[in-house]
Amino acid sequence: MSTDGVGLRRALVRALRSNGALRSAPVAAALSTVPRERFVPAGTPPEDAYADRALVLTRDDTGRPTSSISQPSMVALMLEQLDVLPGQRVLEIGTASGYNAALLAHLTGPAGAVTTIEFDTALAAAASRRLAGSDPPVLVRAGDGWLGAPDVAPFDRVQVTVGVDDLSPAWMAQLREGGMVVAPVTLRPGLELSIALVRSGNELRSASVQPCGFVRMRGPHAGSSGCLVLDDGVVLLADWATGPDTERLATLLGADPVDAGPSGRLPDGWAVSFALEASYPLVLVPREPALAGRPGLYDPDGGGVAVVDGDRIACYGDPAAARLLRERLAAVRPVRETALRIVAQPAGAEPGAGPPPGCWTVRKAHFTYVVGLR
Repeated sequence: MSTDGVGLRRALVRALRSNGALRSAPVAAALSTVPRERFVPAGTPPEDAYADRALVLTRDDTGRPTSSISQPSMVALMLEQLDVLPGQRVLEIGTASGYNAALLAHLTGPAGAVTTIEFDTALAAAASRRLAGSDPPVLVRAGDGWLGAPDVAPFDRVQVTVGVDDLSPAWMAQLREGGMVVAPVTLRPGLELSIALVRSGNELRSASVQPCGFVRMRGPHAGSSGCLVLDDGVVLLADWATGPDTERLATLLGADPVDAGPSGRLPDGWAVSFALEASYPLVLVPREPALAGRPGLYDPDGGGVAVVDGDRIACYGDPAAARLLRERLAAVRPVRETALRIVAQPAGAEPGAGPPPGCWTVRKAHFTYVVGLR
């Protein structure tokens, strides 16, 4: 296999076309042109720079990634969702190394404009150096991306490349009518979606939805998804949990679980409807990113937790939680993330006729999400 940048970019484009992440000629041209090796950590071998996996840039004190360069498949999928046209004004939230901003600059071309915001000042400075000479010039800012960039708005496209619990009202306010925001939103624990939303008046309507997994946003508006790091490094995600709940859950999950038997055969796509329909869903995310998270639920009556662990059910505390989980699993429907249709309305907006039958409603601090099927 070729180890020069041009050959590796050509090979990457072929691979992304083959796996379905890459469909359009403009995105293929951007990926074929922008040298990814310029944006990866120093010392990264060229073949690793173009491997289809994320590359970590920074970590926190526990060793968990706080910033990364997304894997090429995810980069391509989101850019396809974003559908940037020549001459458009684009805002990116989460600069990281600057690689995606360089791709955006290629897509919008000399007549366009790209602004990118990075919370980490050191990453922003490094990205600014790498992006020097881009055409169009990329405006790199260090700051809180939640606030957007009102002084250079409005934008035709807003791309968020860090995981969020909710959309920022600023992103919608700075988006033109008919413009699009693409963001990885955790609607419920275990259900993180890259949602392409088109502004239509005072609401946002999905054009496409893809499953995804992103490093979370940092800063005062980051939210938490009820995120709690346990003693063994496992992360608990439970968006319904408050202070007393998290303390109780941390104690409960600190004990060894009991094997509560097989989970039964689960259909593909079961986790989507489970996350949307369970009253107290949660996910245990292992310290090792390569391992899958374990979705489950909390039983508020008995105070127990049960999770799906491979083809088994693991129970912490009261065994009634395992029975409740088994009942919930028996009722799940197979739902593909790509089959979802989502409408986001500002929280507190005048209610309409209510969600159509068969839809789910997820209420967040800033937006209410009505989720249905295409």
